[in-house]
Amino acid sequence: MEETRSRKAPPPKTGPSLPPRLSSANRSARKKEKEEVEETSAPIPVRRPTRGKAKSRKAASMSAGSKIVWILSGFFGGIIGGVIWGAIAYFTGYEIGYVAVGVGALVGICVKSQAGGHAGFETGLGAAVITITCVLLAQYFSLAFMATKHIQNTIIANPQKVESPDYADMINVFAYKLAAEKEQAGTKLIWPQVADDQLANTPPEDLFPAGIYAEAKTKWNVKSLLEKEKLIAEEYEARKQAVGTALIENGTFMHIASNLNLFEVLGPMSYLFIGIAAVTAFRMGGGTE
Repeated sequence: MEETRSRKAPPPKTGPSLPPRLSSANRSARKKEKEEVEETSAPIPVRRPTRGKAKSRKAASMSAGSKIVWILSGFFGGIIGGVIWGAIAYFTGYEIGYVAVGVGALVGICVKSQAGGHAGFETGLGAAVITITCVLLAQYFSLAFMATKHIQNTIIANPQKVESPDYADMINVFAYKLAAEKEQAGTKLIWPQVADDQLANTPPEDLFPAGIYAEAKTKWNVKSLLEKEKLIAEEYEARKQAVGTALIENGTFMHIASNLNLFEVLGPMSYLFIGIAAVTAFRMGGGTE
């Protein structure tokens, strides 16, 4: 019994010490402090454009940069086609409508070749507008050149005959010059009103203000025969030069082109072929062909 009483209890097992248990207030404070540290040390996110947006921006910049190129290319094709059409019309004397369709096809090919993957409605519409412009310009210049050629050939084949003036014509010339001198000097003259269909049957003295024809006739009659022949020759040369100058001026390209109204000359078939050419350019320039 004594031995049992004298035995000591075994020492407690040793191990890692446990931290003291925190109160709920301390735990919430430490959690809040940890969250603040994580927020301040977290990296700032960088927004990067998605691949689709970057690709669309690149495509837009490429389209804007290439627009001028395909427009110039379309006009280049239209000018080449228009010159060919004008040459055919000038040398044959006929406007072949199917050539306009060829011009539209050439413009569409040129536009599409430079637009590449950007070909669509915009390039097709541009090709159609370019085609209409070039075809109208080609028709305008071809008609002007054809008219100039026709008038010049007519003048060469049928030269205008100018008759030499006689004595009665020279008295009229003297009367007009005398009336002009009096009006320049300030004299007010009253010219008789004669209808055009009555000019041939009206006496010459009734075509001028009172007294003018009689005075001109007197001045003519006092001239010597040599003076009269000289004056007649001068008047004849002046008339020939005036007629020739008028014909030459009226037969020049600039005179004809400035007085040409294209829309009064074009017929329904011309508008039809222009429309077909525009549709062809739209389809080929837009990549639908």
